[in-house]
Amino acid sequence: MGDDMTFRTCAVADIDGNLYQTVVIGDLEWFAENLKVTKYNDGTPIQNLTEDEEWFSSELPSYCWYDNDEEAYKDKYGALYNYETVYVIMSSNKKLCPDGWHVPVELDWGELREYLRNNGYGFDGSGDDIAKSLASKTDWDSDIIEGNVGNSPETNNSSGFTAFPAGTRKDGENSFNYMGQQTRWWFLPDTYELDYPYFRSYNLFYSTSTFEGNNSRSSGLSIRCIKDW
Repeated sequence: MGDDMTFRTCAVADIDGNLYQTVVIGDLEWFAENLKVTKYNDGTPIQNLTEDEEWFSSELPSYCWYDNDEEAYKDKYGALYNYETVYVIMSSNKKLCPDGWHVPVELDWGELREYLRNNGYGFDGSGDDIAKSLASKTDWDSDIIEGNVGNSPETNNSSGFTAFPAGTRKDGENSFNYMGQQTRWWFLPDTYELDYPYFRSYNLFYSTSTFEGNNSRSSGLSIRCIKDW
């Protein structure tokens, strides 16, 4: 396995006073848990929308807790945010992560992925399948295929990234779904052309590897923060 990871416990606080453990992986320092903040650094609140009709029609930054249950899901899984929450960062001076930290761009996720692939964090110590090295050791649905996140989860999380399956909020009859099966994190594009599809995410599933995907702007996804370069 690659180099030992460096953990920094409760080193970073957001504007709400939430404290975050961080982990250094290669040259990058990441939050080792999902963002929980409910306002921007300037104090501007992000609206908390619980009703599906409001959530999916809103064109304003919004957040929620899975199943609208803050007590059950906030501490371990963090909040779910629509894309407007991170899009505002590109069009204003607002900042979502604590000072000195930012919402990852595509390049950040790519660098993390390449470091893990090139330093023995693939399944069984080799290869490109780094999903298990990112996933937490608990809470994932079981899977019978060796090398998948849900198979032998006690061998997960060699990177210290500690990705819990936080689920998503998607349009449909049951808007909260995939708890235990997947987690998705918004990222910002490296370039901001007007025609760029601003709804990209980095995904981790219990039964597959990591991959990037598209989402509607109203999707409720998680956010990780990364230290400024």
